[in-house]
Amino acid sequence: MRPYAVPPSGRPSARPPVPAFVGWLLIAPALVLFLLSYLWPTLNLLFTSFTPEAAPGWRFLLSATYLGQLGYALSYAVLPLLILGVVAPAVAWLVARAGLVGRWAVRAALVVPLASFAPTGLALLFVSRNSGESSGSSNVAEPVLTDWDGRIALVATLGTFLLAVGVTCYLAALRGHGSTESANPWRLLLVVGALLVIVTLGVALQQYTFVRLVDNAPGNRDLAATPMLVLHGDPRSAPLAVSLLVLLGLLGLLAGFVVLRSGLRLRVDPTIRSVDDSVPLASRWPRLVGALVLAVGLVALTLLQLGPWLSEVTAGDGVPRGRYPVASVFLVTWLVPLGTAAVQVGFAALAGFGVAVARPIGPRSEWLLLGFAPFLLVGNGLLELSRVDPDVGPRSLVGLAPPSWISITAIFAFTLLFRGQLAARPRVGSGLPVRSGLPAAASGSPSGIGGLIPPALPMFLLAVGVALLVQAQDLVVPSLMDMGRGVVTHGQLILVREGLLNSVRGGTPDVALGYPLWLLVPFLLGALVMQWAYLDRVSVRLGDSVDLAGPQR
Repeated sequence: MRPYAVPPSGRPSARPPVPAFVGWLLIAPALVLFLLSYLWPTLNLLFTSFTPEAAPGWRFLLSATYLGQLGYALSYAVLPLLILGVVAPAVAWLVARAGLVGRWAVRAALVVPLASFAPTGLALLFVSRNSGESSGSSNVAEPVLTDWDGRIALVATLGTFLLAVGVTCYLAALRGHGSTESANPWRLLLVVGALLVIVTLGVALQQYTFVRLVDNAPGNRDLAATPMLVLHGDPRSAPLAVSLLVLLGLLGLLAGFVVLRSGLRLRVDPTIRSVDDSVPLASRWPRLVGALVLAVGLVALTLLQLGPWLSEVTAGDGVPRGRYPVASVFLVTWLVPLGTAAVQVGFAALAGFGVAVARPIGPRSEWLLLGFAPFLLVGNGLLELSRVDPDVGPRSLVGLAPPSWISITAIFAFTLLFRGQLAARPRVGSGLPVRSGLPAAASGSPSGIGGLIPPALPMFLLAVGVALLVQAQDLVVPSLMDMGRGVVTHGQLILVREGLLNSVRGGTPDVALGYPLWLLVPFLLGALVMQWAYLDRVSVRLGDSVDLAGPQR
C-alpha cells in the first residue's frame, strides 16, 4: 500500500465540514465589496471611455507614444526579474538546506528590507543624494541627474526588498519539498517563480513613484513617462485606464490558472523543524557556514542600500512645516488605511473560509477564485480614477480611504491556506497519521473545523500589516485625490512637496514625514516575529485537486 493510502472500507464521507449555504453567506460580503470596489469602477471607466470627450484617449492608444510608455513601464520589471528569477532562488536553495539556525539567521537579515518599504522616501532621497551641481543662473538651484533613471534607482534602493520577498516565497516552496504530494522541488520553484514573474509585470505596468520622482526630477535631462503617470481625472484618461485594466486582467487570470491548475495550497506545519533539519550536522555544517556568511552579506547590502534612509528616518522629526497638522497627517496616512486594511482582510478571510471549507459548488469550489482573478493585480490607482472629481476634493474619511474595500490577494491567500490545512487534517477511520498539528479531536467531524482557525490568525495579522504598509506608502491615490490643490494631508504628498523643495535648494528631505521611526520599529519587530514564528513554518504544496472533506489522494 502506498504511503498514506486509505483503505476502501475506511473512506469517510465526502460531505464538506460545513453546509454549502454557510459558504455562500461567508462569501457574500466579499462579493458585495468586490462589486462596489472593483466591478462598478471598471464599468464606470468603461462607460466614460465611450463618451465623445474620451475620443482623444482612444486615438492615443494607437500611437507610438503609448507603446513607448507601455514598453518603458515594462522595462521597470527587467532588473527585478533578474533578482527574483536568479538571485532569490539560489539564495533560498542554500538557506533551505542550512538547517534551522541558518534559516533563522537569513530570515532575521531580511527583516529590515521587508519592513523598510518606503518607495516615496527612498526615491526622493536618491534624487537629493545623486544630484549634480546647479545648472542655469536662476535664484533656485536646479540639480541635474545625468546618469540615473528610475529603474536604476528602484533597484538601488529597493533591491534588498525584492530579494527579501523572493527568498521568503522560495523558502516556503522549498519547505514543501519532501512531502508526498510535492516531492519535486523544481516544480515547486517553477510555480512560485511563475507567480512572482506575473506579479512583477503587473506592478511594473502600474509604476508611478520612481517615474515621477526620479525620471521626472527637476533638472533631469532624460524625462520619461509610463501610462500611470499620464492618468488624470478626466474622460480622456478613461481609454488608457481601460487598456491597463485589460492587460492586468489577463495577467491576473494567468496567475489564477497557475494557482488552480498546479493545485497550489499553503500549509502551516506543526513544528519549526523541516525535512532538511534531520540531516546530520556533519553533512550540513558547510551549508550552515555558508548561510551565516550570506546573512552577514545581506546585512551589509541592506546597510549599503537603506543606511542613508534609516539615518534620515532616525534624525528626522516627521513634523510637516506650514499648515498641515500632525494629527491630520497621521490620521490620513496611517489610521484610515488601517481601518480599510482590517475590512479588506477580514472579509477576505471569511470568503476564503467559505470557498475552501464549505465548498459551495462542490469539489472544484476553488475555481470561484477565477471570478476575482481579473482584478488580482489591479492597484488602487486605477480604481481611484472612477471617483476623482477635479473640482471637488474628498470631504470625509471614507473619501480619504483607499478605494478598495476588499483584498483579492487576501482572498486567494486564505483560500489556499484553509485548503492546505483542511487537506492535512486526520480523518476518523482513514488510517492517516496526524501530520497537520491539529488536535486529534478535530478530525473528521464538522465540530473540528475550529482547528483550522489558529493557523489563520497570524496570516490575518500579516495580511493587515502588509495592506496597511502598502496603502500608507502609496503616492498615486493621494495624488489623484489632491489633483494639485494641496488639501489632502497625506504623508507621502507632504513629503513630496517638502522633499522636492529641499532637493532643489540642496537640502535633504525629511523622510520621517512618510514613515516615522516610532512606526518603523513596530513593523521591524512584527516582521521578525512573523519570520521566525510563522513564515518559517509555512510551506507551499502542490498536487491535483484534493477531496478536502475526505482523505488526501
